[in-house]
Amino acid sequence: MQIFGALDAPQLVELVRVAETAERYEDMCKFVKALVQNKTSKGQDLDVEERNLLSVAYKNVVGSKRASWRTLSGGFDDADEALIEKYKGIVENELENICKEVIALLVDNLLKTVSGKKRRNGSLLFENEWRLLSLLGRIQTRERLVQRKIKRILSKSVGRCSRPPS
Repeated sequence: MQIFGALDAPQLVELVRVAETAERYEDMCKFVKALVQNKTSKGQDLDVEERNLLSVAYKNVVGSKRASWRTLSGGFDDADEALIEKYKGIVENELENICKEVIALLVDNLLKTVSGKKRRNGSLLFENEWRLLSLLGRIQTRERLVQRKIKRILSKSVGRCSRPPS
């Protein structure tokens, strides 16, 4: 997004809205990140609309990646399981990276510009929501690994039990 250079906050908000209308949520994240950095470098907090745009951008990107992950977790009868697992790993890394990006944006930028009750009630809750999303992704990954291990153990024990005694 170097092509846009140093834009001011109103121009960035306009680009964020255009990206939202075009359903280009990853671009929207880039623009809103630049907006946050622009405003917080001047000691300014985001207004309500800008916070909503930030939320829309990142939630749509995360939602899209989670939908991809669920699709890949659904199983493919005729596909190489190891290949699908590697692909799911890529999606999981992307999901974790986007969650880390928004957490860093909140901690390194937004939380520095708000104080008192507003910080405790608004930004801190927003930050915790993203930490939970990131954690949820890791928990789902662990659950999937445990389920796979249980499935292998059960398939081996069923194979042993189904043999007639000699």
